[in-house]
Amino acid sequence: MVQRCTNPAATYYERYGGRGVRVCEAWRASFATFLREVGPRPSAEHSLDRIDPNGHYEPSNVRWTTLEMQRRNRRDPGQYIVVGVAGERRDLAAWADISGFSVAALRWRYHQGWSPQEIVFGKKGRSA
Repeated sequence: MVQRCTNPAATYYERYGGRGVRVCEAWRASFATFLREVGPRPSAEHSLDRIDPNGHYEPSNVRWTTLEMQRRNRRDPGQYIVVGVAGERRDLAAWADISGFSVAALRWRYHQGWSPQEIVFGKKGRSA
């Protein structure tokens, strides 16, 4: 986290420090402070994720998540489309898990202007 935000020679620096992402000073000064505020990594499948992918590494903007969750939390708005159905707001990947349709099908429906209900569950009599 610190290296990719502060070291221009670090892998992926251009995606982090190179575009202005910073690590809060308290964490840069003390790993113990970071550990106390964020907690230990829950498992080998978890890594640190920024809730707002355009925000900084700071207490209100980080969490431990799995790779799958990180894939859903991308800064490319075309990759992260949220749809509300019956009071539930979820991204297309989550709706695909629920509906059984592919993310590609849901994304196509979204861009065709289908209603949120139709995006997730399809139109009656149609399977596209």
